[in-house]
Amino acid sequence: MMDNDECYGYLCLMRPPTPGAVPIRGLVQCEDKEGISLESKHHYWGRVVYNRELSEEEVRHYELERTPLAVLD
Repeated sequence: MMDNDECYGYLCLMRPPTPGAVPIRGLVQCEDKEGISLESKHHYWGRVVYNRELSEEEVRHYELERTPLAVLD
C-alpha cells in the first residue's frame, strides 16, 4: 500500500466493494470484510483505500463513510 499521508480510507455501508459499488479512480486497496464502524457504529460490508480524497458527491452516491487508515490495518 502507499504512504498513509497520501491515502484515504472509506467503509462501504450498504454493499460489498464490488465493481460498480465503489469509485474506480484512485482505488489502491479493496477488502470484502464486514464489521461495525467504531466511530458511527454503522454496519459496513467492506473497506476501500484511495490515493485521493473522494468528493462529497462520491461518498454520498456510493454510500461510503470516511474512516481513519489505522482502522483498516
